[in-house]
Amino acid sequence: MIKILTDQKSQFNAGFSSLKIMSYSPTKNVFIKPNIGSSSMIANTDPYFVAGMIKYIQSVDSSISITVADGSVKTSVDTTLDNFEKHGWSEMCSRSEVSLLNLNKVESPITLAKNREYINVAKMKTHMQTTVSLCSKNQKGLLSPDERKLFHQNGLHDKILLLSSKISPIISIVEGIIGIEGNGPGEFGKPREDNLVIVGTDMNEVDTVSAKIMGFNPYDIKHIHATYIPDDLVLPKIRPYTPPDNKFSAFNLSIYTGCACSSCISSVGEMCRLIKSGRNVKAMAWFARHGVLSKTDIRLGKQDSTQHNTNTVFYGNCASVGLSPDCKQIHGCPPDPDAALKKLVE
Repeated sequence: MIKILTDQKSQFNAGFSSLKIMSYSPTKNVFIKPNIGSSSMIANTDPYFVAGMIKYIQSVDSSISITVADGSVKTSVDTTLDNFEKHGWSEMCSRSEVSLLNLNKVESPITLAKNREYINVAKMKTHMQTTVSLCSKNQKGLLSPDERKLFHQNGLHDKILLLSSKISPIISIVEGIIGIEGNGPGEFGKPREDNLVIVGTDMNEVDTVSAKIMGFNPYDIKHIHATYIPDDLVLPKIRPYTPPDNKFSAFNLSIYTGCACSSCISSVGEMCRLIKSGRNVKAMAWFARHGVLSKTDIRLGKQDSTQHNTNTVFYGNCASVGLSPDCKQIHGCPPDPDAALKKLVE
């Protein structure tokens, strides 16, 4: 069963309605997995949406124990607790009297999810490596940080499909009230307002319908096990999402994400913010010289060593594998943004 909610301008009401329309009645403790993987709030599920879900569950059965859980990508430190605090999750869960769990500290998140009624709450957004990031992709948060990195190194689409065959939620939700198009999934993408929610009992069907609404052919997205869309399901007509590119650029500085994991992408994004802030004179001078007056490429993820020139910087350990010592390399898994900027401008 799948339902589409439109004209959803209130995150709280949409969260409540997404479960109510499914006549959801929990039979055991509930595990809610939103998307809180990014330090950028626009890339994450809105905590008020989940607050609405919690309110509905508690109105049906106040004795049900509810756990909200995710693990953010790691940069130089584990950013999960920072994201919980900064984006309002700690306050919301405390007020709602539910548990908030950092999955980066859990030995087996998949086992934890399987032992409860697992609800997957994804954000409708594009992704530079997987075209879209929906419920199937959101399940990567059930892995340890090191396992997530291996996914990127060993065939991301196939690994997401494999994970989907191992565990599937009882309810899958894609929140598209505020989505991200272009070079998502983070702040390099552009937010857009469509005020819709897709909810269903079959994760593959929810992802298929969501991708179709966004303007993509679900059968072209390798990590989605695309399903038949029922003839009687009326899809809302919205402007197609702008597809992602394989790079993002500022003047003559181009950053190619390749097959890099979100940790390195977040790290290089933070380094770019440090340059953009204007507080580092050396960084601004470097950007003027190498990103405006001349061309520089920064490449992330495993690389073909023939695809570079003297103005290429290889960012992160994966990008540096097999390269000659004369190549400009910034090491780390992921690199610390401050240390990376210092290395870049030296």
